[in-house]
Amino acid sequence: MYIYCNHEGVVNKRHLIAISEGTIIEGIHCTPDSVELPPSQADMLRPCLRIVVHEGRNHEVRELVKNAGLEDWEAC
Repeated sequence: MYIYCNHEGVVNKRHLIAISEGTIIEGIHCTPDSVELPPSQADMLRPCLRIVVHEGRNHEVRELVKNAGLEDWEAC
């Protein structure tokens, strides 16, 4: 499952690392299969992240992004 999300503001390597390390959801450690910020997106005002998850368990992407400190985002 591919999820793309827009974020208002800067996305840096620290955010990508935090997302890739995963988070605990309902007692289960969930990690994405991959996380990337396409190079052409890096300088945009609303960069679009590409997050690949295996199951998409209980709003997994929403929790991953939130726990990385990216509060203002939306799926695209």
